Amino acid sequence: MRIEYIGHSGVLVQLENTNLLFDVIAFPQVVSDPDRSLRHDIGRLPQLDTSQNTAVFASHFHGDHYTEQIWGLRDSIPEIKYVISKDIPFSSGVRRRLAIGDSDMENITRVKGYSSQDISFADGETIHVQTIPSTDEGVAFLVKAEGKIIYHAGDHHLWVWEGNTEQHNNDMRQVFRRTLSRLELGDNEKIDVAFLLLDGRLEGPAYEGMNTYIEMLPIRHIIPIHQWKNYGLTDSYLADISLPDGVEMHKVTGENCSFEL
Repeated sequence: MRIEYIGHSGVLVQLENTNLLFDVIAFPQVVSDPDRSLRHDIGRLPQLDTSQNTAVFASHFHGDHYTEQIWGLRDSIPEIKYVISKDIPFSSGVRRRLAIGDSDMENITRVKGYSSQDISFADGETIHVQTIPSTDEGVAFLVKAEGKIIYHAGDHHLWVWEGNTEQHNNDMRQVFRRTLSRLELGDNEKIDVAFLLLDGRLEGPAYEGMNTYIEMLPIRHIIPIHQWKNYGLTDSYLADISLPDGVEMHKVTGENCSFEL
């Protein structure tokens, strides 16, 4: 399995026959927005093997996770599949503007939290997609494909801000744990790679969400996302926290860095 961290929360997972793209905004029109490019990394969309099955996931409508330009990938990958959160605007007017016709709808699955469905490609290959609701907007994805299990958090995180009341933060902790407990894994199943937030804007509680994920879920590999270009957060986290045996965290060094897992 090859992983390419594209930028911010955008990643590409390349399996033997399948490409999985999550929360990618790496398109020229986005890069040309100077305010956005200064706030977080964006990266470059890798060249995709168009002969492979490809699924594009968008966890929610926020501009650092979703751009309408993902729909242009249909031009080069006719059988592409889309799995998008229901909070993303998708009215008849939007579909008309994006030239999404009735035939395109066969390849588009709209999801909300606590959903589960199979996505089938023309060659008979099937991936299984499970969602849980985000603690912010949209959903997080658990994807089973080619014998691998991939989790992408989107904006599902333990948003415990120092300025909030203790009651508010405790309520957030309960919601976070409750939603994570709804992920369905078999007794011997482990998540092969999890893309989890490590967001330094939370300051003091910045590690709490990551720690809770590791406590609650069986994970083999972690790749931090949503770091707002602060790649040193991984070093700081690993200096303070001892990971359990069998869990490995990989450091993102910048846009378009890759990992072989």
